[in-house]
Amino acid sequence: MAQPEEPQPHVLHRGASPLGAAASRLGSLLTAPEASDTWLAVGGEEEASHPPLKGSPTANGSADHSKHLKSAEEGAEQGATEALQPQGKPAPKGTATFGTHHGVLVSEDTFKQAHEPPLATHVMLYHAAFLFVLAVNLPLIILTARDPGMIQKGDNGSTGLIVLCFGVLMRSEIFLAALYWAVCWVGSYTPKGMRYWLAQMLYHAPGGLHAGCGVAGFAWEAVYAFQWWLLPPSDGGAGPGLIDEPYAIVCAVTAIFLFLMLAVMCVLSVPWVRRNHHNLFELSHRYVGWSLLGVLWIHVTVKAAYWANYNALGQELPQSQKASWGYVMYWGVNTWAAVALSVLVWHPWLFVRKRTATATVHGQPGRPACLILSGFRGHAPAGTWGRLAVFWPGQWHPFAVVSPGRREEGGGDHSMIIAPAGDWTKARIKEAEAANGTAHKYYVRLLRAPGFMYTTRMWRSIVCVASGAGIAPVLPVVLQRASPSIFVVWITSRPETFGPVQGQLESALPPGQLWIHDTATQGRPDAVDLAIKAVRKENAEAMYIVANIELTFKVVRGCQAIGVRSFGAIWDS
Repeated sequence: MAQPEEPQPHVLHRGASPLGAAASRLGSLLTAPEASDTWLAVGGEEEASHPPLKGSPTANGSADHSKHLKSAEEGAEQGATEALQPQGKPAPKGTATFGTHHGVLVSEDTFKQAHEPPLATHVMLYHAAFLFVLAVNLPLIILTARDPGMIQKGDNGSTGLIVLCFGVLMRSEIFLAALYWAVCWVGSYTPKGMRYWLAQMLYHAPGGLHAGCGVAGFAWEAVYAFQWWLLPPSDGGAGPGLIDEPYAIVCAVTAIFLFLMLAVMCVLSVPWVRRNHHNLFELSHRYVGWSLLGVLWIHVTVKAAYWANYNALGQELPQSQKASWGYVMYWGVNTWAAVALSVLVWHPWLFVRKRTATATVHGQPGRPACLILSGFRGHAPAGTWGRLAVFWPGQWHPFAVVSPGRREEGGGDHSMIIAPAGDWTKARIKEAEAANGTAHKYYVRLLRAPGFMYTTRMWRSIVCVASGAGIAPVLPVVLQRASPSIFVVWITSRPETFGPVQGQLESALPPGQLWIHDTATQGRPDAVDLAIKAVRKENAEAMYIVANIELTFKVVRGCQAIGVRSFGAIWDS
């Protein structure tokens, strides 16, 4: 499937102004996220019309089925209306409504919020987590920078390493798998409001904490490095004018290198740079990160030798007071922080394997729709991502993995659906076309991280909206029945060009639970209206969308404006 090449996903939610909106939104999530505080009422106007959808009664020409669907939609709409009324807050008399938003009369504030530019007022929990880490660390960094004596015990550097360890942990596949499983298991037994809050935190927090810890760790190491160079030996530094001691000089030089490498990684992680130079971002994170670990171990080792033989003033200790290098290494916080950081960074590479898969291109001549790689060994739970490479030190790309069923039902293998979204994916499609269906070897990671769609198992009924190859992460949710009731809306051009995907959806879903809007014959739909109609028909607890970022923002904001719990993936998680 075609997914953003980096992405583990975020849930989008509404916010008004930076921090105040985030606090207000968090408070509403904890109290009554099912309903907006703005009064809403279902209007009696006709909803926007669409061309008949494949799989809908209109397309099938069944009058009786159409009446049944209309009745079901009216019942779902009535239930949705009741859910939209704030608990204990009946609509006040004389409340003015501004306009109709997809069949719902809304106030002026709600109408504007649903139609304003997507990125203008969004303050996400991702940013809240990022700012939380900085708010905790920056005051401490300033305080320790004002107290030069702290460097004598290496507090700045040690604290920076611990913060970096926590940040790397937020990207560990093993940790994320355990976290997602635990939160989803607990969340499935909680009220819908708490479940919604848990899902939002689960999506946003790891990415925000990872970024925040990276920046905070850089700040800690910056103070540490410059204190080595600027402080005199009496304050535990190596300057001004480096003291005549090789150990101290090596520590100062390696500390500066650590600072510079962290600076490079932070700069290349800025969202604009990451989006426009993604390969540079990925390779810098890997190779600069590995180099950083090498420099770190040199620094830790030499620093242990320094403290074993010299006091805080840079004076050599009497022979009777000297400690062994091994003793200082064993009891040093830096040593164990370096061990933890090395394990977290290198352990995924112990699970890299070379696997054979059958590559099949589907689509029209000259216009491939997708590449399906099938035959990978191992069951993959719905909502997880697999990473793929043709040269393991080079580029790695995440894609949704599709197992045909549950493990106990024989779904022991998995496949990947890849769309021609970038140079790398287009090159794989050309290779498969030239090979004419023969097997290919790819590097894969046996560790698979949970992603955006994993939490669909928390809900009893959901609507999944997919655009084009965005159907890939939805397909395993359907095949493995992650949720008891699933309704799928697939907006794509010529769905038959996606190989077996359409047939798999039709055979796995009950009649009437699949709407396919073929843009080649029906034109562009109002995706927001389709999503709301599906939610009302299904009386769904939540709506998930997998599409490009513009459509994702539009649908999520439009649905949330009338009280629908909506989730969508964006560039980072």
